[in-house]
Amino acid sequence: MEGKRKKDENWRQLTESEKKEYAKTVLESNAGHKMGYGLCDRGCSDLDDLTCSPITGEEVCSKCLKQDFIQDIMKLYKKYGLSIAHDSGAGAFIITDIDDRLVNWMKNAELED
Repeated sequence: MEGKRKKDENWRQLTESEKKEYAKTVLESNAGHKMGYGLCDRGCSDLDDLTCSPITGEEVCSKCLKQDFIQDIMKLYKKYGLSIAHDSGAGAFIITDIDDRLVNWMKNAELED
């Protein structure tokens, strides 16, 4: 645990540009790669297979990675003023104008294990 605490302290001391540069370096070599089994760098209490976060370079559990994915989708919603909807009749997705109901639908997505 001491090693993780030291790692967290070092991470907090980095500037935002240093964190981005580190994440870019990690991305080039590890993005999306399984990092092994252990505790998430974000302090989640569950043991999990960890994946390298393409945003921060942290070793994160699948739940945190999926939450990051949803957050990125929310940024795209705002950037383009569009959202994703679901046509339950055909099982296809629809790209439509941004809508609070659809934003909430995406935020409440089930995160499968």
